[in-house]
Amino acid sequence: RLDATGHAHADFRSDTLGRFDVPAHTVLTIETVALGWDRAITTEDAEAGAEEEHDAALRARFFKSRAKTSTNNADSIQATLWGLPDVRHVVCLENFTDTVDAAGVPAHGINVIVEGGRDDAIAEVIYHHKTLGTNMRG
Repeated sequence: RLDATGHAHADFRSDTLGRFDVPAHTVLTIETVALGWDRAITTEDAEAGAEEEHDAALRARFFKSRAKTSTNNADSIQATLWGLPDVRHVVCLENFTDTVDAAGVPAHGINVIVEGGRDDAIAEVIYHHKTLGTNMRG
């Protein structure tokens, strides 16, 4: 429906999958001619999409997310950390022995290694998921 100035607002979605940044005031190409339309211009920044997730990545993300409710200390921490924004990689090493292991993880301890994410959010996850008496490295 046109307003008093002859303008209309509409929502559009790309037919092409993937992430596209379209800033406000971008002139769009009209692919299908509509009577009375002479141009289409964005009035605000578009909400960027995401790259298509491949099957292997989907399966890996699915199995990681299932471990969130795990009673295993390391699995639960790792799965929850994967859900944080901007986290690119997570490894949680766990040592069940009575001595420091070859990776330097203390006896009955864990070593959480995270690439990306905010330090405070990562610390919060570890604090809430680490069981009492678990030693830490890192």
